[in-house]
Amino acid sequence: MGGRFLKAGDVLPLEVDERCFARVGIRPAREVLPRFGEEVSVSFTWGPEEDRFESEARRLFVESSWTVTEKSDRMGYRLDGPPLRHGPRGADIISDGIALGSVQVPGDGKPIVLLKDRQTVGGYTKIGTVVWAHLPRLVQVRPGGRVRFEPVDLECALEERRRFWRLLHHLPLESRRRWAFRISIDGKSFNAFVEEA
Repeated sequence: MGGRFLKAGDVLPLEVDERCFARVGIRPAREVLPRFGEEVSVSFTWGPEEDRFESEARRLFVESSWTVTEKSDRMGYRLDGPPLRHGPRGADIISDGIALGSVQVPGDGKPIVLLKDRQTVGGYTKIGTVVWAHLPRLVQVRPGGRVRFEPVDLECALEERRRFWRLLHHLPLESRRRWAFRISIDGKSFNAFVEEA
């Protein structure tokens, strides 16, 4: 297009990488696909400002069932439950880096698990960090679903990560009877797939 804005009638060329058809009909084996109920448990490590929360707040964080709110998105999962009370130094800190999975708790006491599109720095206390290998499990919870947090030490978190990578690298696959076709209709090409039920 030469760098100009698109206008009505422009046709964009599309190239299909034929290598994608090599995997048609292959998926992870059913036995390794997770099945989640109404409540999901995720492991976490205590965060850098854990000591900024009252002991009752730390207990509530672990013992409560948290509801994922409608305000959740790729930036963060906002959770509803009993407010987590900060100690006398309050919720604000000097802004610092935000790790993927950090559980930030602003002044209202409602935790936010920060995800892929999170900000890079933040100025609220972080009670914990969700174990990296459990983030895919967490983000499957829909608004209205519930989450529980289970504390683990750093070595356990690292072992969970190693186990997750081993699973991904040795993921058992199964085949489905599925066929790929390239169809032309009125001069337009389409990719079509047919599979057995």
